[in-house]
Amino acid sequence: LLWIGIGFFFFFKGPVLPFIVIITLLSLTLVNRDYSWLKKTYPIFGLLVIIFINAPWLFFMSDTQMNSLIAEGIKHDFLGKIIQSQENHGAFFGAHFISLWVLFFPMSFFLFPLFLNIKENYKNKKYTFLLAWLIPSFVILEFIPTKLPHYTLPLYLALSILMAHLIYEKKYN
Repeated sequence: LLWIGIGFFFFFKGPVLPFIVIITLLSLTLVNRDYSWLKKTYPIFGLLVIIFINAPWLFFMSDTQMNSLIAEGIKHDFLGKIIQSQENHGAFFGAHFISLWVLFFPMSFFLFPLFLNIKENYKNKKYTFLLAWLIPSFVILEFIPTKLPHYTLPLYLALSILMAHLIYEKKYN
């Protein structure tokens, strides 16, 4: 299901989710100093599933459409947004962090206690995956000059799970 989900997400939204997955996997591998668990995700099979989902669309494209995809979609739209601000959506480093307080409302009331909880428990195995998902991707997105609020939305799930754990722990322990 993971690879099917990534394949369809890639089909509709491009490389955002695969980017977050790769950053998360690299972070987990560096933190845990172990990559043996990666074999259990069957990455070669997963790559084939992603290709199988996306290849028909690429196969039936005309040469003009393929050139347009490469020139406009990859060079201008994707790489262009990484290199310089586009569509008047430039902002300063930290803009995503500031927008988090508004876009995550009303749960943003719990952000400060969550940060304190993470500081105390960051070595806890329960937190490792979620922090590997959240922190490196968030920092990299802050460095990208084009700042669109929806870029960080896939990270809100990890933040929500961490927050739910915090609220549960405070209520029942």
